[in-house]
Amino acid sequence: MPNQTFNRSEIQDILKKASAIQTQKELYGNKEGLTQQELVELAKEVGIDKDSLLQAIQQRGVPDFDNVFNWLKGTASVQDIQFMEGEVTDENWDSIIRKVRSSISGVGEASKQGNSFEWVQRFKDIGFRHISFTPENGRTKVQYVYKWTGLKFITGFFSFMFVFAITVLALDNSALPEAISILISIAVGGAGSFLNRLYLKPYFERKRKTMLRVMDEIRAELKTRSEPNITLEDPEVYQPDGSDSTNQKARINS
Repeated sequence: MPNQTFNRSEIQDILKKASAIQTQKELYGNKEGLTQQELVELAKEVGIDKDSLLQAIQQRGVPDFDNVFNWLKGTASVQDIQFMEGEVTDENWDSIIRKVRSSISGVGEASKQGNSFEWVQRFKDIGFRHISFTPENGRTKVQYVYKWTGLKFITGFFSFMFVFAITVLALDNSALPEAISILISIAVGGAGSFLNRLYLKPYFERKRKTMLRVMDEIRAELKTRSEPNITLEDPEVYQPDGSDSTNQKARINS
């Protein structure tokens, strides 16, 4: 087809695909993919350091939670997944849980499932908070979930009943048949149930801020518990004879 003519739309599409094919050849050659080491070398060529690349590999497949309130749906949850430096262990688990309890000002149930540590806080008829810690290769995957679907239902029900009752009273002396008045009241009450968003929105913002604060404090606690502590056994001693005897010993407790 040497004499075939292409229109502008086809030309743009062809050039775009040709550019993608050329880029793929330059990056991968004839390979279907790259090993981790080859990917590290490729990233290095474009100015990406190894630690950032390894972290990106570890976080692949992790959903990106925007944690933005949706007025139509009435968002009733916040959640996040982060990979943090340092590992949760049996030795530092108690200190991390104490930090979480102190930050949230509440109690919960701590447990261990396999190599993962979990902390769950349940609220009767409202919802629950769940934090999981999964250590791997010097880092910990921390997943935070807080849902209040029960609270959303309760506030929506009371909003409905409030608007429904007002509408019924307003139509009580109207000339409309009773059945029509009830149907109208139900419809208006259904729309009025969305009034609970006025309560859910600030509630959502408070819980989102709490989540961010707790995640930051967990990160700081993990880092503190993972760093070696250097202590001095013998302080510097001044000798009266003028000699400089500085038997200073350091011990590293990891």
